[in-house]
Parts: sequence; structure tokens; C-alpha cells
Amino acid sequence: KSYFYLNDYYKAERTFNEFLSKFSSSVLADEAILYLGRTKVKLDKIDEGLTIFKTLVSTSPDNEIQSQASRELGILAYNSNNQDDAVKYFKASIDFSKDKERKAEGQFILAKILSGYKPTLAADEYKKVLDYSSDYDLTFFARLNYAKGLIKNKDFKKATDELTSLRKKYRDEHSFTQLVDLEIANNLYGQKNYKDAKEKYYEVIVKYPNSISSSDAYFHLARHEEEVNKDYLNAFINYKKATEESNSSDYFKESSLKSATFEKYFGLLGDVSDSAKVNIPTANAD
Repeated sequence: KSYFYLNDYYKAERTFNEFLSKFSSSVLADEAILYLGRTKVKLDKIDEGLTIFKTLVSTSPDNEIQSQASRELGILAYNSNNQDDAVKYFKASIDFSKDKERKAEGQFILAKILSGYKPTLAADEYKKVLDYSSDYDLTFFARLNYAKGLIKNKDFKKATDELTSLRKKYRDEHSFTQLVDLEIANNLYGQKNYKDAKEKYYEVIVKYPNSISSSDAYFHLARHEEEVNKDYLNAFINYKKATEESNSSDYFKESSLKSATFEKYFGLLGDVSDSAKVNIPTANAD
């Protein structure tokens, strides 16, 4: 296991095989097989890893080993873009385990998969995390993503109640409040309350500069300017600011592509009209 965690996978593979050849009846044998499967995957021997995990799920008498093997199968299915199998294996992993924290973690990942796959189902799955875990951070992110799911389902009243509760409970956690404030803005925007939503996005930008949240706020403002107001200059300014605030945002790639497109657009616009290059402001004046 030490070799595995040191990323020395060749030595890990050899040593797990040696262990299993000498101590096949050990109470640690199934755990060694599980780690051997993980090692095979790290060495890009995916088919061998799959076989090991499927065998453990079918034959191991240890529910926690079955749970971990099912989870590994879920991860491999997800990485292969096989969402149906990923969901199936993560559900099996949760069912096998008796460990509440492991169940909570698996449930969170399952909900995360569904949020990009069948987003209307994600809210209820995030809520189930709370049945298993009292972990401070995990509970927060489960509730935050539950609220996101409610917004996606247009259940704005429940989303408002959940976000208000979160904002109160975690008011002293700067890294959490910015995420809640961003979703409060998204909730307002989902209700087409554009005026209040924009004010809330501006608040996020001013209160939490150079953060993922401020980057996301700029992105949402940019998309509004582009798609609703058809104001391409302001859209460009905000997309550009989104890329400058943080490169860790989920929208960084899209913001970069949009920014490059609009920069080319305004350059060509100047060429076509035979005018001087369009003067692009460096910040959103609002």
C-alpha cells in the first residue's frame, strides 16, 4: 500500500502479487486484491482492473470491499462516458456499505454525476447525502448543490429558503458565503428578476475579488449581455473579466473562447467600417 501511495505502481503490483501468492487465505487478501485492481488501473491495465473489481463484487464476503470495488467500477464507467453504468455502480456501492461516511461520499458523487446527466434528478440525490453524514464541509456542499438542483427544477421558493438558511448558518465562513451569494443571484436570475440578480452578481464581484465566484458572476453577466441584451461590447468586457478573475472556474474555457471570438469580431468590425480600432474598456463600469 505504501508503494501504491508513493505512486510506485510497478513495485506495488509486484508486491501485491507476492503477498497474494504467499498469504491467499489472509483476512487482508480481499483488500490486497482491491489494491491490486487499483494498481492495474494506474498502470493502464484497465481490462485487468475491471475483471478484478467485478470478481470482488461477486465473491467477496466483505461488504465494504464490495462497496469499494463497485465504486471503482463506477469511476471507470464515468471516465468511459458510460453514465448509466456509473450510476448503477455507485448506487450498488452505497447499498453495500454500512459505513455512513462512505455512503455519504458515494451519494455525493452519484448526485454529481446526475447533475450533468439527468439534472432534474440531482436535487433529491444531494438531499440524501444529509441522511448519512454530519461532516461539516460535506453537509454544506450537499445543501448548496441541493439548492442548485432546486433552481434547475424551477422550485425557486424552496431554493430561496435553503439558501437563506445556508447564508445564516455559514455566515462566518468566507469561502462558503461567496458560493451561497452566487447561487442567490442565480436563483433571482432564474426567476427573470434581472435587476436584483445583476445587483447580487455585482455584490459578489466586489466582496469576493479574484475568486471562482467573482469569475462565475462575470460569466453570468456576460451571457446575459450577449443573449438577452444583445450588447456584444459589454458581453466581451465581462467574458474577458471572467477569465482574469480565476482560471479555476467551470466557465473559464467557455469565457476564454467567447472573449477571443468577440475580440476578433470587434477587430473585423473596425476593418469593415474603415475606422479606428474599437476602444475596449478594461472593466465593467457598473
